[in-house]
Amino acid sequence: MRRYLAAILAGAALLSGCGMPLRPRDVSDLQPVETMGFDADGENVILSVSDAGEDTVRLAARGVSLPEAEARLQTLADREELFYAHTRFVLAGEALAAEGLDGVLDHFRRNPQTRLTIPLLVVRSGTARELICPQGEDSAEITGLLRSLSEGTARAGTPECVSMLSLTRQLNRSGAALCASVRFARAGESDPDRPEARLALPDGYAVIKNGALAGFLDREEALGADLLRGRAGPAELSLPGGASVKLRGGRTSLRWEDGVLRGEIGLRAGITALNNAGPLTEEALSALEQAAAERLANACFRALTALRDMGADVLELGLRFAPETDREALLRQLGWEIRLRVTLARSYDADGGVDLRGGGQ
Repeated sequence: MRRYLAAILAGAALLSGCGMPLRPRDVSDLQPVETMGFDADGENVILSVSDAGEDTVRLAARGVSLPEAEARLQTLADREELFYAHTRFVLAGEALAAEGLDGVLDHFRRNPQTRLTIPLLVVRSGTARELICPQGEDSAEITGLLRSLSEGTARAGTPECVSMLSLTRQLNRSGAALCASVRFARAGESDPDRPEARLALPDGYAVIKNGALAGFLDREEALGADLLRGRAGPAELSLPGGASVKLRGGRTSLRWEDGVLRGEIGLRAGITALNNAGPLTEEALSALEQAAAERLANACFRALTALRDMGADVLELGLRFAPETDREALLRQLGWEIRLRVTLARSYDADGGVDLRGGGQ
């Protein structure tokens, strides 16, 4: 009995690590990574990282696989270990997204430091490396730009910056999903004082089908897709004649009848600008509502047309209405009849606080 107990105690001592104490890591030995980028380069992959600490760090390395690129990247770092637990954003270049995002998603599933709750964005007509490791010492640091971009799209309601976890779940449900895309700002478009800077601007959605890029929705089509999904955020619309309105919410109802997608979309909006300061007549108000409804109906039409042509069921029509039907066949024959109505508040204020007739709230 004593020998048996001694053996248990000896085993417990080994399991507790008493024989080989772990060396604690000093924070100064860690190099945090805030933004990661993935690009395809022939048969190789390029991994780029950036950190916006006291000394901005931008590194990139190439490998035949992600683990090899990550190992080579580590040799370029000044500190002992690249630390990925604080990563905020992931960028995928268009070429890599077209080949497939499965490798990137799997990398984040397996890495004990990384999280699938990080948003992923696709770089349209460009590479992640160009944004993360731009030429020129005065180029803007990418993490701050992406943070501002994410906050801006959250305020505008579209396009939505989705996490890799949400992307994975959507792909598992319907075989297709949307994730935000970014593009390079043209010279002087975003910062006239620094036309050489490679800045990222939101550019609608990347459509992911069966794990790979199927195409893009521009910003108008992205708004249409979000309306059809019932995710109408506070987007602002510029209408003919200098008027502007801001969406305040609404309701989307879709149904399937005889192979046709039918639905009603009812939206509320507030007037944020008018081209005159006089009282708003009922006729003028109706004209504005009609113009807004036509603009948004066209956005929905363009979104449905693009998604049908790509064969991407991001609206989960097959799952919701025809689970026994082949998704591709369903979308090829897709027809629709969507009714859209916009109700405008008689107010300059998007929240309806200033009555144009002079009466206040």
